[in-house]
Amino acid sequence: MIIGCDFHTRYQQIAMLDEATGELIERRLDHESGEAHTFYQDLQGPVGVGIEATGPIRWFERLLAELGHELWISVSASPSSRIVTRGNSTNYTVTVASINGFNGPVALRVRGLPLNSSASFNPSSVTGQGTSTMTVSTNTSTSTGTFTLRPRGTSGSATHSTTVQLVVQ
Repeated sequence: MIIGCDFHTRYQQIAMLDEATGELIERRLDHESGEAHTFYQDLQGPVGVGIEATGPIRWFERLLAELGHELWISVSASPSSRIVTRGNSTNYTVTVASINGFNGPVALRVRGLPLNSSASFNPSSVTGQGTSTMTVSTNTSTSTGTFTLRPRGTSGSATHSTTVQLVVQ
């Protein structure tokens, strides 16, 4: 069984694929009521879970590990916010952590960049776990404002992302 999880602070939206039957089930699970905990606790055997997160998920990562389910990767970034003047660049450190012994290649990308800007990763992928420098480059026509960037790591069907702020002046 494979589960894709779009994780939010109060709930998660999942898509679950039964590899034996090909059946795809979509469902919303509430966190505060314990519905998500009960759902994962009731699953038979270990399952693979790929997460795209927009909130604090450490409790969920611990739950999956305690129940014997496989979470492939965890992605975090620092600092949480940067200020850059148009025409300049700034860096973030993106960290990929291996969960439950995962040791596959993880490609790094980012969403949410302002218009007329670009990002690069060095290195562009890591194996299992490691760090990468994400450089966001702007030019004089880059949109100004506050932007939520979503650095993400992907390995096969497993995706995990985090958020950072970019303020362009």
